[in-house]
Amino acid sequence: FAVGPKWIKKSDNEMKAPLDLEYDVNLPDAEKPAVSEEKTPSVVSETNYPVPNLDRPIVIYSDLPEETRKLARDKITAITRKIQTEVAFFDDWIELGNYRKLVGDYDAALEVWQYASVLGPADPVSFNNIANLYSGYLGDYPKAEEYYLKAIKAGPTHIYGYFAAFEFYTSVLKDDKKAEDIIRQGIAAFPQAKAELEQLLAP
Repeated sequence: FAVGPKWIKKSDNEMKAPLDLEYDVNLPDAEKPAVSEEKTPSVVSETNYPVPNLDRPIVIYSDLPEETRKLARDKITAITRKIQTEVAFFDDWIELGNYRKLVGDYDAALEVWQYASVLGPADPVSFNNIANLYSGYLGDYPKAEEYYLKAIKAGPTHIYGYFAAFEFYTSVLKDDKKAEDIIRQGIAAFPQAKAELEQLLAP
């Protein structure tokens, strides 16, 4: 298949809000996070990492209303066509993974987000999405922890990564020591967020 001339992503300097990760694709457009219309994005380094199979059939495993099924099919088709024929943004790969996850095709979502993580290694979004997938859907907790930590390493001043890891340690692993340690790490790396992070440690 044909792909665009360059893989490009948005500036790493743009602070992303938590909802920029896996937002609810069923929300009305007015309630979804805004996507930047930036016209001069930075170029992502070329990679030899295998491109995901964009010819993968759209199989809906999740129990979804027909309207949502149609939305997902249309979105997957449109995003895939854009990636194959135009210049593809990092956010296009993230969104494709979101819809693959929505329909319950977790293998496809994982493949897409792993590719995105290679294209944009300094952006924590793909790593957080992979971590959430391993934790909440695939039940692979060692892999989930690995990717939560990769997300923090990629974006040490992105506060969501610490919140997500803290929630994973407290709710899934039941490891209060690791939960406290990750918040202390966040405070050291991002002192501007000290007040918000310390709230998680309050009794």
